[in-house]
Amino acid sequence: MDAALPEEGGLRRPALVRQGGTPGTSAAAEYALGVQNRWSRLVLTFDGLVPDRWFELSAPMRADPAEEAVDVGDFAAVGIEFRAPDGSGIDFGRVPGLQQTGMDAHGAWLAGPLGGSARTLPDLRLCFHLPAPACQVVVTIRSWRNSHVVHVDDPILRQMPVDMPGSGAEAGTTATLGRDRIVLGREPTWFHYGLVPGRPITLRGQLVRTEASDGAFVAIAYRDRAGALIAPPYPGVMATPSLPAWLSVRGPSGPVYTRDGRMKLSAAGELQDLEGRAVLDPGGSPLSVNPENGPIFIGRDGMISQGRDQIGALGVFRLDPGAVLTRVNGAAVSSSTPGQAVLDFNQVGATSVSVQQGFQEGANVNPVMEMSRLIMITRNFESAATAVAETESSMQNAIRTLGPAS
Repeated sequence: MDAALPEEGGLRRPALVRQGGTPGTSAAAEYALGVQNRWSRLVLTFDGLVPDRWFELSAPMRADPAEEAVDVGDFAAVGIEFRAPDGSGIDFGRVPGLQQTGMDAHGAWLAGPLGGSARTLPDLRLCFHLPAPACQVVVTIRSWRNSHVVHVDDPILRQMPVDMPGSGAEAGTTATLGRDRIVLGREPTWFHYGLVPGRPITLRGQLVRTEASDGAFVAIAYRDRAGALIAPPYPGVMATPSLPAWLSVRGPSGPVYTRDGRMKLSAAGELQDLEGRAVLDPGGSPLSVNPENGPIFIGRDGMISQGRDQIGALGVFRLDPGAVLTRVNGAAVSSSTPGQAVLDFNQVGATSVSVQQGFQEGANVNPVMEMSRLIMITRNFESAATAVAETESSMQNAIRTLGPAS
C-alpha cells in the first residue's frame, strides 16, 4: 500500500508508506501490526530532511484489551535506515539516540503495555540525530511479541529546534552529540540526563583508543531536582562496580591515587611507584626502608616489614563515589574530595579490602573463550538469517502462484 500524506507546519508525515503482512485498516493514517509475525511490518519513508539536526519520531500506539505480552521490553521493534540524496543507503558507525541492533543497523525496542485491565501501550517516541549527508530516513516498525493486532496512528517526524537541550548548541555544553566522536581529556566530561520516575535509563557507548592509553574512568552520580548529590548505592545501576580501594602517592600538589601496585626503591631507600613518586602511608607520609636489611614483606593489612622489623603501613584509601576524578601523569587520578584511609581489613563481602603481595590484578574475561562464543553466535545468526530469507522467499512464491492473475 502506497500513500502520499501532506506535510503540515514543522511536522513531516511519511512521503511513502508500505504495509506488509497486516490486515487492512479503516483510516488512511491508521495502520496495524499483525500477531507475533516479524514479516508484519510498517515501512515509513521520510524525505527532504535537514542533516545534522535532531528529529523526534512519534506515533500513538494502541494495544488490544486482551493483549497477553505485558511488561516486556521487546514488544515490537523499530529499525531506521539512513539514505543519501540519491537514495543509496548510508552505514554510520554511531547514531546518537539509537542502538545498533541485529535486524537493522540502528533502531530500538518498544516496550509492551503495562499490566492491568487497561493494557495501555506507551506511545512510540524516539529522538535521534540525523548525521550528514543523510537527508532521508526509512522507518520500519515490526511486530515481535504481541499476541493481538497493534494499531499505529498517524506517525510523524518532527525536526527539533537547533538550540534544544542536549543538541550541543546551548551555552555551557561540554560534549558534542553530533556524528563526531567525543574526545576525552584529563578533565572529566559529564553528561546530564533528565529521568522519569519509575522508568529505567540505559547508557551505551564505545571507547575508541587512537594511541597508547591506560583506559578511562567512569563515574555515575544521581542528583535531585535542586542539584544536590544523592548518596549511593543506586539500586539497579548496571555499570562497572566501583573500585574498592586505592593506593596513595605524592603528586605535584598533594596526594593522588592509583591502582597500580608496582613499586621500586630509590637509592635512598624511599618506596616509589614506577613514575618515581613517593608511596604514602595512611597519614600521608612517605615510606622508607633500609635496602641493606633484606627482602620486604607486605601483609594483607598493608603492613610493611623487613625480617622482624615493622617499617610502616601502605596507605589504602577509599574514594567518594561522587568525587570528581582527574587524570594525572601515569595510572593515577586526583580526587575533588580527599580519600578516606581504610583501617579495618577484617570486613567480608563486597566491602572487604586486602593487599596481596606478588599478585597482578587482571581481567575476569577469557579472550579465547569469548572469541569462540562470538564465532558460535555469528554462525547461529547467519543460519537464522538464511532461514528467514528462505521462508520469506517461499511466501512470496506462494503469493505469486496462488494470487489472482493481473
